[in-house]
Amino acid sequence: MKKFAMKTICAALAFVMCLGLAACGGSPDSAQPQTTPAPSAGASDAPAANTDAADSAEEYPEMTIIIADYNVANSGPGIGTQMAADYIEEKSGGRITCETYIGGTLMEATDTVSGLSDGVADISYYMIGLVSGIQPVGEILTQQFYREFPDMLGNTEIIRQAFETIPEFQEELISQGVYCLTAVSSPESYMAFKDDTAHSINGVDGLRGKIIHNTSTYVIQAYQNAGVSAMAMGPADWYSNFERGVCDALTLNLPCYNDFGITELIGSYLTFGDNELGGSAGASSYLVNYEKWSGWPENVRELVKEGFTVAADSMVQRDYDVETQFKADHWTADNVHNIPSADMQSFYDVALDSISLWKEAVSSKGYDADSIFNAYDAIIDANT
Repeated sequence: MKKFAMKTICAALAFVMCLGLAACGGSPDSAQPQTTPAPSAGASDAPAANTDAADSAEEYPEMTIIIADYNVANSGPGIGTQMAADYIEEKSGGRITCETYIGGTLMEATDTVSGLSDGVADISYYMIGLVSGIQPVGEILTQQFYREFPDMLGNTEIIRQAFETIPEFQEELISQGVYCLTAVSSPESYMAFKDDTAHSINGVDGLRGKIIHNTSTYVIQAYQNAGVSAMAMGPADWYSNFERGVCDALTLNLPCYNDFGITELIGSYLTFGDNELGGSAGASSYLVNYEKWSGWPENVRELVKEGFTVAADSMVQRDYDVETQFKADHWTADNVHNIPSADMQSFYDVALDSISLWKEAVSSKGYDADSIFNAYDAIIDANT
């Protein structure tokens, strides 16, 4: 198993242990921020303060950062967002106050980019591709896997290198008034069926006559081009539509199946490739208002980026651990069917078609889609 950002993950875990981080409370209908109080002055018999640390903290200006997250407080992203806020306040000695609005109390998920650009919040979590067309270049990170990919930890390295080395990833965001602090992979998505249908699927042909769910506009269209009925639907409809047979197969990651109670309905799972991974994965990011970001002192920018990177790394590791435990608890030889790499060509064809559709959309925005894709493909080569 590929080791991922181990120093950063260790730092995140140590930080959580020190703070005794707990899930955020409060009413989901309230827009009151959650803040961490600044450290109070110690009693006269308290141990002497670390002078170097105190001097370093005093270098930060007194300021407030408004942070939003549309995820619920006890979710991986919700916990990560609060962790970042606590980290920034702790490291700044309380000179930087973070007001956190978690659970969509400040901005709706679909309003994230426009809300940040308008200054409603300074920083927010955002799932890349959540709103099609907002981040067209970045949507390449959400497409069906068209070749062997690494697991979630390795895929995070690919995503981050794409943001670091392909300028169009940041340029399209900056043009909308936001900037990406950090990005990570979400867990792989597995196709699930209510009965043992997965064992009869050995290619795309086996899906014809069934209705499958997917979250990517381009993948849905590519499946339809291959003669497979495919649909998108929101989280509120996942359980009921699957239970009632509105769709025959869901394509979600394992934490989603667990968190939404869907596991009890699933009879079989489909895995892909010799690594027995999912057929696709999403990408999550933390975005910041670009004007604010540009105006903050360098040490504030460094601390903010460090805080959200530590939190994001911890979030990935948490999701990876949840996924690993889910497999141990729920997967058996009787309910999991794997399509080996040698038999994956029909699914790769769907993936390549979805990429062609992505290229058309990106080219229509004035980008060199082939150049971007080739650079992205080279990063995958270097990490697989």
